[in-house]
Amino acid sequence: MSVVQQVLAPLFQPGSPYCLPSHPCFPPPSAFAALNSSLTGRLIVPEPTACVAGEGAPSLCEDAEWRVQQPGAVQFINFETGWQSDNTTVPVDEDHSRHRLPSYVVQATHVDDVQRAVAFAAAHRLRLRIKNTGHDYLGRSSAHGSFTLWTTGLNSTAFHPAFVPEGAPTGYDDGEPALVVGSGVRVKQLYEAADQAGVIVPGGVSASVGAAGGFVLGGGHGPLAPLLGLAADHVLEFTVVTSNATIVKASPFSNPSLFKALRGGGPAFGVVTEVALRAHTPPKGFVGIFGTFKIKYGVEKSVADEAWKGLIQEWVALQPKVSDAGPFAGYTYVRRPLAVPFAYVLPSDDLDLAKSTFQSFITHADNDPSVELNISFAEEKTWHAMWAGQFEAALFDLDEVGINLLLGGRLVPEDVVRHNTTDLADFLSQSKTPAIVHLVAGGAVKNDPYYPSSVNPRWRTALLHIDLPVSWPRDSPPASIHAMESYLTQHTLALGKIASAGGIPEGAYSSEANYHEKEWQGTWYGEENYQSLLEAKREWDPQGVFSGRKVVGSEFVGH
Repeated sequence: MSVVQQVLAPLFQPGSPYCLPSHPCFPPPSAFAALNSSLTGRLIVPEPTACVAGEGAPSLCEDAEWRVQQPGAVQFINFETGWQSDNTTVPVDEDHSRHRLPSYVVQATHVDDVQRAVAFAAAHRLRLRIKNTGHDYLGRSSAHGSFTLWTTGLNSTAFHPAFVPEGAPTGYDDGEPALVVGSGVRVKQLYEAADQAGVIVPGGVSASVGAAGGFVLGGGHGPLAPLLGLAADHVLEFTVVTSNATIVKASPFSNPSLFKALRGGGPAFGVVTEVALRAHTPPKGFVGIFGTFKIKYGVEKSVADEAWKGLIQEWVALQPKVSDAGPFAGYTYVRRPLAVPFAYVLPSDDLDLAKSTFQSFITHADNDPSVELNISFAEEKTWHAMWAGQFEAALFDLDEVGINLLLGGRLVPEDVVRHNTTDLADFLSQSKTPAIVHLVAGGAVKNDPYYPSSVNPRWRTALLHIDLPVSWPRDSPPASIHAMESYLTQHTLALGKIASAGGIPEGAYSSEANYHEKEWQGTWYGEENYQSLLEAKREWDPQGVFSGRKVVGSEFVGH
């Protein structure tokens, strides 16, 4: 614990531990009945999904949209079941011990519902969790015995051609285009609304991501990030329910400490119900680059190994060239011996530029008889047409849900990609498990935002964000799961060693990181950021109404 953390620790007032269903302090049924009446019957006692109970059809259980609509479900089932090797979770009563289910779920359809839920949780010291779509790689939206606020119903969208943030001084300006979206709006709805308004806004790649919830609070990378920057950098104003159940506006001019904390500092400060995102004039067109590469079947092992190593090195070396050529973004799923799929986008109508930029890799593949490359180029007039068409289709089968999944990951600085290409390529080519290489940094992500932000500073020097997913069958024994988790931690640290070779401290995207990360405060948020985030937590929520595992202040107020 740093000196500043030691000074701040006594200033938090966490009070008693959170009340769980097995505790005497848990509210009686009459209290919940009264709350349900005030919510017009939208207080839910969730049951395990059929999938968790082993009864559901895979086609349904693995459908992201179906999972979004289930009050107790999340996208990855280990955060529903409380997987067996997870000895960090707090046990609750026997009825819930087999599942990581909330005890109650408030289905919010209006900001008033959010206020009632927060006030009730604060008054009874409940373990409050905020769940939008359940697209959550760290299990922060689920916990044993929790009281869950389900925000997916807050899904309004409105375009404002001249939006002025709350508290802006007289004569500030005439406003700027903004898309104001509810916290339940998903990426699919976000891109549709922006398209209808004739603008573009930063969003994620997966349709089930809550575009104005945890996505933007963690920073928010996506296919338009190199062109526009991270989503958090484009927030002009938040509407927030604070720990005393009050609605406030947070902008650069109104409650600026809360505004800064929410722009990348995570979900520990309040319940965001609405976000105003700066909107942009789109380019004249979009070029998509799609395909796969692999080593041909039947190639002799030593030849195949050498060809694979050279192929991955050529691909890694291509990434800074692509970034230099324009605001390209791309996703590559390295997973030998299977074919490696990739999907890139150039926000431009310059098809020739896209083709020439990838020509060196095409030439390398053509000159190696062991390599099979399939690549195609597509053009669309709008981002929505590109994303909803070939871009989403290229990645759809890779965006699995309804499975057990954990991630590790690191942000890889541009200098490392350029000058330690061999080390990074060797790591990827030798990985026993898949690696997802995101070219979603560089370009506009490098730029410091106009208004203060809490985005991890490592994003400003990064070029790549690399995820290291691991998964396991539903019937895996605890020892097998534990071995997989241990491997993931060591694998993540090995990538971190390469990423920090140039002297920049290790960093990770706080929304896609290792559940078991030890030095998470500095790695996820940046040491230089974390102290100010703690101060904001103390200012806005010293008693820990908003909690979560490994969120800002959880080391003081619990989770």
